[in-house]
Amino acid sequence: MRVSLSPMADARAKDAGGLAHVAPLALLCAGLLACGGPTAPSADGGSVPPSDAGSVLADAGAYDGAWGVPYDAGPDSGVAPEASEPTVLAAGLGSPAGIVVSGGTVYAADSATGEIVAIPAGGEARVLASGLGDPRWLATDGTTLFATDAAGGRLLAVALDGGVSVLAPGQDQPGRVVVSAGTVFWIDQGSENGTGRVMSIPAPGGDPTTLASGLQTPHDLAVIGSSVYFTELGPPPNCSTGQWAGGARIASVPVDGGSPQSVYASETAEVGRVVGLASDGSGRRLALTTQDLCWPKGGWVYLLDLQTRQTTPLSQAPPNSDRVDADSEDVVWASQQLISEVPVAGGPYVNLVSESAVFDFVFQGGVLYWTDPVAGEVLSKEP
Repeated sequence: MRVSLSPMADARAKDAGGLAHVAPLALLCAGLLACGGPTAPSADGGSVPPSDAGSVLADAGAYDGAWGVPYDAGPDSGVAPEASEPTVLAAGLGSPAGIVVSGGTVYAADSATGEIVAIPAGGEARVLASGLGDPRWLATDGTTLFATDAAGGRLLAVALDGGVSVLAPGQDQPGRVVVSAGTVFWIDQGSENGTGRVMSIPAPGGDPTTLASGLQTPHDLAVIGSSVYFTELGPPPNCSTGQWAGGARIASVPVDGGSPQSVYASETAEVGRVVGLASDGSGRRLALTTQDLCWPKGGWVYLLDLQTRQTTPLSQAPPNSDRVDADSEDVVWASQQLISEVPVAGGPYVNLVSESAVFDFVFQGGVLYWTDPVAGEVLSKEP
């Protein structure tokens, strides 16, 4: 995933993608009691020993006023310039959302028009499937697309030749979806707190299985070996009083079902909550993004060792950081108007994309692809 960019400071990118978010929000936070900045594990960059419910981030001091400055990265930290201009692969879409790439073709869900569009390499976008309600997230096994329809409460299977079938009806706010070893896994967020589920179904079809239920706003998931890891956001905070009941965590459940086990917990309002997660491909580590509970919702990017339950802070993150991906070299994540990257080994983060709304992204073949729901575009960029 390595995107080699010069580690020189880029004031334009930093102002557009980072501090520009903070200045107007600082006025809002002045009237609130719970607008603290991101914190991190121990001040020496180490980790907090695991508790019974998993590692808990410790307060290492308040936000220092510069979004994206890596934790303890030293005086050479900075935001690198973008290496190339993005290519618009498709324009004029309603609200492009989830994106996947398979066989050189880019597929994107359009939640506004109820369509999935296919964009072949060097070709024009065409409608692969329509009438899908509100398709949000996509996954693929190379022969079939799997889409969650939030409005219709369905998990859909879309053949690459355009045929559509309903795999699982009767869902309540289905969200992110992944496919692994012939099985499709997805989040069913639930319309009320405490009604969320983690679900699975064989990719060819069959009866859906509830792997975990009674969850408080499940949000993201990843499959590693025989376990499904998922984030649970917990109940919403009271930002006017700073009160929060806690409950945000990462939990795991066996791929064939069982009792969820807490892996990592965010137990205080000061440290925010874990939002996004992704495997780095090692089979033992997860990349995480966290958010403050209230505006400006800054946070951090971490690596979590699943064996020791210890965290390594990699970088402070701009507001609303969420979707994340990782490999053995780098962690890439999306925030409100940025896609950023930081080395697993530590060092300055770089903005790969700035001044673009981001719903979803994917790296494949050294190319970054993403959807911009505000501009109605699907874009790509090479290092």
